[in-house]
Amino acid sequence: MTKVCLFFDGRNFHAGMKSAGIVGRSIDMARFAQWLVGRVASDGVLWGAHYYTGDASAIMGFLDALETTTGYFVHRKPRKTQFSTCHQCAARIEYTTEKEVDTQMVADMIRLAAVGAFDEMALMSGDADHSPGLEAVMQLGKRAWVGLWGSYGASSRIVSRCFGRIDLLEGLEVFQTNRPDRLPDAGPAGEEEDREPGNEAAPGPADTRVALSGMVDEIRRAHDHFDQQGGYLGVSYFISRWKSSALPREPLERERLLDMAIDQKLVEIETRADGKKALRPLV
Repeated sequence: MTKVCLFFDGRNFHAGMKSAGIVGRSIDMARFAQWLVGRVASDGVLWGAHYYTGDASAIMGFLDALETTTGYFVHRKPRKTQFSTCHQCAARIEYTTEKEVDTQMVADMIRLAAVGAFDEMALMSGDADHSPGLEAVMQLGKRAWVGLWGSYGASSRIVSRCFGRIDLLEGLEVFQTNRPDRLPDAGPAGEEEDREPGNEAAPGPADTRVALSGMVDEIRRAHDHFDQQGGYLGVSYFISRWKSSALPREPLERERLLDMAIDQKLVEIETRADGKKALRPLV
């Protein structure tokens, strides 16, 4: 019997689903875990599926349901608000960070590996921030896999250091369901429901144009802010941490607009020498 633990970076996991065109609530998470454990080890047994999130308000119903799923443990870490001042216009910039999520996730991976809580693990994230934990787990004699939706979020650093890579799209026939896009505990008609990222109603063309213009303006402002400090505007940072009333609150909606801005050649993504992705405005 091989004990297998799963670790989910919630933001990265759902962003990958959206990128692959999958509606989040059509995934049976119990079947997903069973399929993935079987891919990791033929005699594998789920010993724990740990799901980490830094902004639970938009997917509260999904998380509540996940916590009642056998084998799943949800770790909710509230995002922290921080402030900065723009050197160019002296405006006060408010943004949120979720570094504690990544830190806790890496710490738990190493701690559980060190006490022999699992024989093999699978990490649902291609974020380079998790690579130290992945490397430590391997050094402790455990096999560490990375599960990704196709090629989404595949940091070269983390992919090159894992034992093996699993394409989650290969299991869709097993764990994707056809049930309505509605959580089991959704309220009665007319009542506001918690919505999972990527399932919000699509805005109209006019609203999209306004939102896209605001997105480009914010990328320009954020880029100038970090450039003047000798830094760079990271893609992941802008999507999940840069706070502005001109931007959508949900990271996945920001990512959707960013994809549009890239397609229209309004901004571009540069790959730095350290493998991290940086945003640069083109207009």
